[in-house]
Parts: sequence; structure tokens; C-alpha cells
Amino acid sequence: MLQRIKHQDNNPSRMSDAKEYVKAHEKQMDFLYGPFIKDMKKLDISGKCIEIGAGPALFTSMFAEQFPGVHITVTDISPVMISMAKQTITKRGLQDRVDFCLLNVNDGDVLKRLGKFDLIYSIYSMHHWPDLERGVANLLDSISSGGLLYLGDLKRVWWLYYLPVNNNDVQQIRAAYRSIEVRKVLQKLGPVNYKIRTLFPYFMQSVIVSN
Repeated sequence: MLQRIKHQDNNPSRMSDAKEYVKAHEKQMDFLYGPFIKDMKKLDISGKCIEIGAGPALFTSMFAEQFPGVHITVTDISPVMISMAKQTITKRGLQDRVDFCLLNVNDGDVLKRLGKFDLIYSIYSMHHWPDLERGVANLLDSISSGGLLYLGDLKRVWWLYYLPVNNNDVQQIRAAYRSIEVRKVLQKLGPVNYKIRTLFPYFMQSVIVSN
């Protein structure tokens, strides 16, 4: 029970599919991203930020509107999603505050070239990373002095294993990490100062690491 089941990432590979993906997710933005925005408002956020695995930049747009003093580098592993992200940011008139970069979180060399950031954040991306420890280690190396790492993601919960459904949303929760698993990774990489919070509706969590 509670065994982690890796998720087969079905990110759109064609622009037409990506547009449909965006339409579906735009309708759920408050539910999908609201808990993380509310959680991040408790933090002292400013300066130079980078988003890991931004997809079509729907969360990016909400974040940028809530924190008007930041500059954001948007990254994703998919060229199609980077293209969609540029469209989203331009549509919302945020292009003067956002840069874009094709990036795999496991590629520490690219992160080093981008420099240090006051805030590194990722929403719904961590459970896709092929090597959690390596990804987190790379991000920790890129936090500026006094900066923050914020990882917002799903949390694997026991009761989902009893549901008689196996849709994509449930599969992603089953691929997510439990708090104890994230804690073990952070302790292995330590010493680090961190907090792990469970967010409503209780299958979401945030990991906050301060430098």
C-alpha cells in the first residue's frame, strides 16, 4: 500500500494539443494553483525568480500578478510548452518581467550558467523528476544567500488507492512523494532549513527550504 507508481508523462508534443491542454487547465486555475498562491503569500518574496517545469505558464501568470516586484525566468523541458508559455505571458502583458529557457532540472550545468536566484519555485513538477535527489541538489546550489526554494506539488495519500478510478489526476497523485520521502532527501543533502506543509484539499503539499 502507498507504493509510488511512476507517472507516464503525457505532456502535449504538438501545438494543437498544447492549446487544448491550456483551455482545460485555465478553467481550473483557482483550484489547481490557489492553495500555492495563498501559501506563498506568507513568504517574503522579491527579486530574481526562476520557475522549474512551468508548462504553459498559467501559474506563472498568477504568481507574477500577485508579486509585481519580481522578475521570472520560466523554464520547461518541452519546447512546445515554452512556446505556449510565451503566448500566455504575452497575452497577459507580462513579457517585460519574464524570460524563457529550455531546461531539464537534472542539468546542473545550465542552472549554473543562469546564476543565482532569490526564489526558485516549482509547481506540480517534482513528481515528474526522474531523480528527485539530484534535482533538489541542483536547485539548492542555485539559491542566492538568504533565498528560498519552494516546491509545491501533490502528496501521495492512502485513500486514493481505494478509489475505483484510475484517471490521469489519480495517477499523478500516486506518482507524488510523501512528506517523509521528501524529508529523507533533504536530510541526506543537509544541513538545510526546511518546512513541509500539507495544503487543503490535503493531497497537496509545499516544501520550503531557506538558504
